[in-house]
Amino acid sequence: MTSSGAAAPSPHDKLAFRHDINALRAIAVTSVVLYHFHLPYAWGGFVGVDVFFVISGFLMTQIVTKRQAQGNFSVWTFYADRFYRIVPALWTVCFAILIGTSIWLDPLSLRGVARSVASSITFLSNFDYATQGGYFGGASEANWLLHTWSLSVEWQFYLLYPLLFVIIAAWAPLRGRKIAVLVAIGLLSLLLCAVVPLTRYDALLRTSFFLLPARAWELIAGGLVALAPCDRLGRRAKAAALVVGLALILASVLAFNGGTAWPNLATVIPVAGAALVIAAGHGSAGWTRLPGVQPLGRWSYSIYLWHWPVIAAFTYFAVENTALAIVAGVVLSIALGWLSYVLIEQKLTRRLFDRRSPSARPGVILNGAIAALLVLTAGVFATHGLEALKFPRSEPTVVAAADRIKVAAGDWSFPKSCATYHVTRTGLRICRQGGGGPVETFVIGDSYSEEIAPRYRTLPRGPADPAVVFVTRPGCAPLPGVQLRGSIKNCGASTDEALAMAKTGNYPRVAIVASWLGSFNKAEGEPSRGRVCFERGLTCRASGDETVYLQDATAAFGRLGLVIRDLRAKGAEVMVTKTFPQASEADPKRLFARLYRTRTLDDFGVPTDQMRQTAAYPNQLVDSLGGPDGAVLVDPLDHLCGADCPLVTDGTPLYYDVSHIRTNTVSSPAFAFLDPYILPRGAQR
Repeated sequence: MTSSGAAAPSPHDKLAFRHDINALRAIAVTSVVLYHFHLPYAWGGFVGVDVFFVISGFLMTQIVTKRQAQGNFSVWTFYADRFYRIVPALWTVCFAILIGTSIWLDPLSLRGVARSVASSITFLSNFDYATQGGYFGGASEANWLLHTWSLSVEWQFYLLYPLLFVIIAAWAPLRGRKIAVLVAIGLLSLLLCAVVPLTRYDALLRTSFFLLPARAWELIAGGLVALAPCDRLGRRAKAAALVVGLALILASVLAFNGGTAWPNLATVIPVAGAALVIAAGHGSAGWTRLPGVQPLGRWSYSIYLWHWPVIAAFTYFAVENTALAIVAGVVLSIALGWLSYVLIEQKLTRRLFDRRSPSARPGVILNGAIAALLVLTAGVFATHGLEALKFPRSEPTVVAAADRIKVAAGDWSFPKSCATYHVTRTGLRICRQGGGGPVETFVIGDSYSEEIAPRYRTLPRGPADPAVVFVTRPGCAPLPGVQLRGSIKNCGASTDEALAMAKTGNYPRVAIVASWLGSFNKAEGEPSRGRVCFERGLTCRASGDETVYLQDATAAFGRLGLVIRDLRAKGAEVMVTKTFPQASEADPKRLFARLYRTRTLDDFGVPTDQMRQTAAYPNQLVDSLGGPDGAVLVDPLDHLCGADCPLVTDGTPLYYDVSHIRTNTVSSPAFAFLDPYILPRGAQR
């Protein structure tokens, strides 16, 4: 969502106001807001951003071609107009967030906010977030300015697009040739968008989502509508285009979800829908005059800017996601958007552009404001989130607790603790602990196997000493025919390779250690359970019907059960762990915030009964792997939990992040229950 979400691009453009485009903005921002607040049936509301890209491409093409036709086109004027249009509201949001979080947030969270403010106001946030992680994960809600990635994409588009038209004007001035050039560039971008999900590198998916090359075709689609002779369409053709376009957008909102790898070839559906609605040109049709539609369209840019910080604030202060909280959040987002529209987009922008004022120097004012904001963010970042001020040395117990949290957040020893380590063609990580002798235990799993691997780093490493091999793929449940939703990781290929290695290796013992809860727990705001989908030919299904989903999950565990029985028949001992304890409150980032608010880091945990209830669904699935000819099932809750599953003990955090236990904890006697199934025979702790 970008400047195209506002009522008018700039005073210089003087484009005819179209109520249908403004209504399309209202639809787009509504879908995005409802999706981010986890409203049912708005599963694919994130496609609203794709709709905004099409709108922006249409408007920018109109602006450039109109000025070129008038003979007064200037690249620098185009840049200035876009800058003046976008920056005031964006700067206001960034400044308000930086000041507010400087008062209320803990140092660790504040340092992250300062980084985000700097990357957002310089339109580099999409590059920043592409290196940090995905857009659809729950942890994304801790990033107060994650949504500004789309502004960065559009600003980068604005920098390149007018230059392209200058080149086209000199080389191929005819409209048909302009269209041919844009089609060629758009097809290359679409090809990239389609090919990336077919590769096996997860980092490419993040790059594809956040960066311009795989998004440019969406903006160009709007540009092609601006260049096409849509006015020649008949009344019936326009009516059909409107109905089909709106239907495509609605279908996208209902059909897609956060588990969908995005963008991909299916992104054509909402993009085509937006293009058809614009091409229809029903400027003042009845649907555009429905109550609230036009105001929402006018306020859409500011609503988009403010709604995500509202969500981030709710997340940070642990506001329970009740119906009342959702309604309050949506209403607050709209109210802040309205205020920003009236005070910033209208009054402030008009003052900046008031040519009657001899002191009106918008460029100097805005650049000075940006420079001042960057100085503030640099100061906050350099002081580690004002840590000395928030955790003064006059409170030694608080400072000591903060230091213990920092140590926990960095206490992860995989793969550097491995005796040897390499990665296979399918992405499997092979970590060998022990010596060069025979492999006595073969451990298959995801990051939870990597979590326990450092416990065995002290095994003798002589050439004849026995070894334990950990074969892992983070994020991939070790189940045949199962993929990670919304990811381009080829989990199926790596799982097949790991299980084939287990079957052909004739290992005395095989252990399977994985995050069953992470794979199969119900994710908030998603129509289907868990993070996985089940292969069906060229597709991967994750049904929203609980009965169908359970059937698919049961079948996947049945396939793993067949492998286990085969291993048992060959004489191998097989152990499978059930769900490990985990809780969002264990995350060191949350502990840091807790320490800032309470000034203490008391011991606490999650009630074991509550943890068992949370783990009931995945543990029910794992139970099917046991039995006389199946695996030995080990329940970590039996060994790590008493009345509570501890998260902080003796003032020391036990976890590395929201779900993984830190190396120091795994190396303690509490995890000795794993040793009989993993340690080489005769090895002593």
